[in-house]
Amino acid sequence: MKPIKKLPKSISEYAGALTKAKEEGSDRALAILLYVLADKYGWDMDQLFQLRERMNEQLTAINEGYASLADIIRVMEKEYQIGV
Repeated sequence: MKPIKKLPKSISEYAGALTKAKEEGSDRALAILLYVLADKYGWDMDQLFQLRERMNEQLTAINEGYASLADIIRVMEKEYQIGV
């Protein structure tokens, strides 16, 4: 049985834990995506690096308010028929 993690004691602790969890989730999703593209589709290191850089640029745009994740999801569904 896994030990129970202690709950945050304050709002700032909660915000920090939430940010850390989001970053870990993003890192894991990116690692899986890059692995699949390299292993299953033969992408080389340059292509993988460029994708990672473009994704980081998009994340920065989202964090700075120039784009939103909701907008990206809408585009993926409407223009590419891919549900996310």
